Amino acid sequence: MDTVKAWLYSRVIRRHFCVMNITLPLQSMTTVEKLAVMEAIWADLCRDEKLVDSPAWHEQVLRERDAAVREGGEIPTGWDEAKRRLRGLGT
Repeated sequence: MDTVKAWLYSRVIRRHFCVMNITLPLQSMTTVEKLAVMEAIWADLCRDEKLVDSPAWHEQVLRERDAAVREGGEIPTGWDEAKRRLRGLGT
């Protein structure tokens, strides 16, 4: 829990010159509850994409991947297939 608070303070809250004490009972939360919190935060962050800057290297990676698809070097995978493959990595 202390790690979560330290990260929040150092990365987000300090930039706004105020301190918020956010305490989540992570040890007692279920995985479903934790995912719901993450999804709520993500949805809030996505409300205005201009508020979150992508790292500069993202554009280059996207261009490289787009070129690989156009040149036939890569075949796009649907989201369901990608999730199935990722889930299989843990086994």
